[in-house]
Amino acid sequence: MLTAIPSLENYLCADAIPESSFVCEHYLRFRGLEGRFKIVPATEIDAALELAHANLAINIHSFSECSLDAVEWWMGRLTAHAVQHFMIVPNACGHDGQLLRNNAGEDMLPLIERSGYRLVVKEPKYSDPEVQKIALNPTWFWLFQRSEEEGIDAD
Repeated sequence: MLTAIPSLENYLCADAIPESSFVCEHYLRFRGLEGRFKIVPATEIDAALELAHANLAINIHSFSECSLDAVEWWMGRLTAHAVQHFMIVPNACGHDGQLLRNNAGEDMLPLIERSGYRLVVKEPKYSDPEVQKIALNPTWFWLFQRSEEEGIDAD
């Protein structure tokens, strides 16, 4: 994300797994992106979001590995800090990412919607349908926005 959007100056990377955070930090430093990101342990995410006023949260493949309780905890963080947009990229899990299910097969969509988010865009990872069928990890991108009844303009 930092390479794709050079003007992005403040990117928070949060994970509940310290080893994942270590690898992330090592990679970002290797890419020369110091000063533009902050690694945030899950135990400190509320304080970081309070300072950052984030308007977009991105989850790539990790909610698929979480229990519904863990997903609900993370969604509570987004709701508490009025993060307006949330993008999730699920694991393919035998349904090519067209469903929002964790690896245990549990549906995450109702939980996300109960958190005040509504789906605004759902697109395949690959725009060519034939490539989407045969390419590596042919999943979908899901973009949600906080609904108007949550007090945020949903234009």
